[in-house]
Parts: sequence; C-alpha cells; structure tokens
Amino acid sequence: MPSVPSQTPERTAGLTLVSLALAGFGLIFFLILTRWQQQWDTRMEAIRSGTVVPTTLQVARRCVNDSRRGWSYSLVYTNAGKPEEIHRKVSRQIYEKSRVGDATPGYEFPNGYLIPSRDNGNFAGARATSLFIASSGFLTQAGFRLWRRRRSSGEKRQAVKLISR
Repeated sequence: MPSVPSQTPERTAGLTLVSLALAGFGLIFFLILTRWQQQWDTRMEAIRSGTVVPTTLQVARRCVNDSRRGWSYSLVYTNAGKPEEIHRKVSRQIYEKSRVGDATPGYEFPNGYLIPSRDNGNFAGARATSLFIASSGFLTQAGFRLWRRRRSSGEKRQAVKLISR
C-alpha cells in the first residue's frame, strides 16, 4: 500500500517540533508573566503598608517615536531630588492626557520606579493568551495524532475489504 505523503517522518517531525515549540513558548511566557505579577504585587504591598514613601515625579518631556509600532508614545519623568530621568512607554490615551509639568506620585525601588497611575499590573489577559498559545501546541499535536490514528485504521479497514473480496 503506498504511503500517504502527509505521514512521512519529516512532516510528522516538523509538526511535532512546531507544536512543542508553541507549547514551550506559551508555558515559559506564562511563567515569566507570573513572576512579573508577583513582583508587582510585592511592590504594591510595600506601598500599601507604608514601607515605601511616595516621591513626586514631574513630566519633563513627551516623546513620540513614529518609527515604532505599538507603544510609540513615552513620557520622561524627573525627580526633584535626583538628576536621573525615568522613561515610561505609555498608551496614546495617557500620552494625550499628560502635559509637561504634571506631577504624579511615584515610588522608588532598588530596580526602578513604580508609578501606580501608569503601571496597572494587570497581567491577566497576557497570562490567558500565553496559556492559549501553550494549549494550542498541545492540542495541535493531540489532534494530529488522533487524525493519523483514525486515518491508519481506515486504511486497515479498506485493506480488509479488498482482501475479503
């Protein structure tokens, strides 16, 4: 019986590789997002408990980068007590509401500032998307295996019919 081209080992291995890559990417992305969520929750808990005191940050500049897609708007904040600048990518809505000189509370941590009015910490949608990507990899592999099993059992049934005639 001639082999079906879609069942060649090269194609099977390729599909397996793609589905495992999707599953791996989705799971790794989910774990990274979970860690970011935990870090954000830890920072917010420190803010709520009063361990970290707010600092007034002022908008120094508004920047638009037309060469980029997506988050092409950014705000540059300054802290009166320090010479450093704090750069934040923001949505268009936040960019349009902000003016140079606007003050907002920010909280300084060892690895940067948290600006609650700009950083909402909502990772739920991204985490759900990463799980969808991971599950699509697993489901692709499972579906292909079921299809192949069904197809091979159908070929066996046809062979039995041909032999019995």
